[in-house]
Amino acid sequence: MNGKLSPHPGWAFRISVIVLAAIMVGEITAFAGFKLFATDRLARHWRIDPGAILSELSLDTFQRYLDQFFDPVLGWSFDKDTTAIPYATFDELGARVDPADGPTGKFAAYGDSFTFGEDVGADETWPHYLSEQTQVHVANYGVAGYGPDQSLLRLKGHLEQGKVPDTVVLGVLSENIGRVVNVWRQAYAGHETLNFKPILWVEDGVTRWIPTPLALPGDTDSVRQAIIDAQPFDFWLGYNQLRPNRPHFPYLLSAFDTARFLSFRMVRWQDLWEAEKPVAIFRAIMGEFVMLSQEYDFRPILVMIPMGEDLRLRDAEKPSTYGTALAVLRQDFGDKLTILDTLDEPFEASQFNLKPFAGHASPYGNRAIASAIFSSLPSGPSD
Repeated sequence: MNGKLSPHPGWAFRISVIVLAAIMVGEITAFAGFKLFATDRLARHWRIDPGAILSELSLDTFQRYLDQFFDPVLGWSFDKDTTAIPYATFDELGARVDPADGPTGKFAAYGDSFTFGEDVGADETWPHYLSEQTQVHVANYGVAGYGPDQSLLRLKGHLEQGKVPDTVVLGVLSENIGRVVNVWRQAYAGHETLNFKPILWVEDGVTRWIPTPLALPGDTDSVRQAIIDAQPFDFWLGYNQLRPNRPHFPYLLSAFDTARFLSFRMVRWQDLWEAEKPVAIFRAIMGEFVMLSQEYDFRPILVMIPMGEDLRLRDAEKPSTYGTALAVLRQDFGDKLTILDTLDEPFEASQFNLKPFAGHASPYGNRAIASAIFSSLPSGPSD
């Protein structure tokens, strides 16, 4: 014997058991964390797999989309044949049928689902309440999922058809900044696979319209090619490569990947109000809106509609996500564009949405939006 003590033969086994037990506890904890807390909250942040998504499409899906929503210029739209929304019907131009009385053709509203009035009745939208206040029927051309660029193109199409109102209100949800740099909606919102849209592109000071890459949604090959064509212009498609994969075994590695993403890589729509490219595109859209108003002689109104985060910021007496960009727009366009912020209206923030600070605007919130617009009118919608 050399007088040195040798490690007890059981120590290595005990250490291995402890390490294995720690890994198992960590794995179970990570799995439970994903299952109970993270999966739903991070649903829009997991990496999407276009191939897997396309494999789930059926011929019935394509046909239903063609029948109900497809538009070769706007990507998708509502029209007189759209019956997929059980609580809404549409007229010949695709405006939501509204029971409000008053002269027609003088006032029109464009925007996304907050303008359309998703999840509320036809007599609970802000265009309806504005109709009541002005005594003039406000045509509601809002479409769920729209970006301000699509709304502008829809307006342009109506103007070219000779449908020129005295006043046009463009409703923009604060979250819409994420849509001005999006082409394939699935890459941004995580659903609506067949929804592709045009985009107003700004590069080196030059502005140009990029048409929707899905000319006709006939089969999965057409959608696959549209994804490829959208790649150079879709911020969210590029960003998708930075997202973590959906949680899978081993969950500890998924937890590490997710933690790294949340700490260093995550981008939210809120962040884009501070980013040069999205703000430049948004400003260009407003510039096009102003040019159309001058060409067709109508009053242009931009009304900003806050998301829940902006409502909370107002309650905390902090600036909204879009406040700085809105101030710049006011400087740029002066009296050429009436710019309104719904947050300037007095209302109870927790009642603005169908759920406190979440979901679409409630009837209460829609009244607040209508009041913000009505208060900006000197005496009537055409004065």
